[in-house]
Amino acid sequence: MKKYKEKLSEDHPDTLLAMNNLACTYSALGRNEDALGLYETLLKKRKKVLDYMAKDSLSIIQLNHDLIDLAVLAMETSFFAQ
Repeated sequence: MKKYKEKLSEDHPDTLLAMNNLACTYSALGRNEDALGLYETLLKKRKKVLDYMAKDSLSIIQLNHDLIDLAVLAMETSFFAQ
């Protein structure tokens, strides 16, 4: 992630995609707390980017997909923490 942020920027679409992929990987490995933190950061960044961009349907679909991933992960994390 550090290289993406240095070479592109923190809000560049490729950086956000890499962040999303890393969060998915963390989730698949059972590192739910790490994944949850990345998803939360990713959602804030994507919303910020969308505020500046035209709200095309593909961007909105991706944001909704991320919200669903975050909600599922949050539920799984709280369920397994009990």
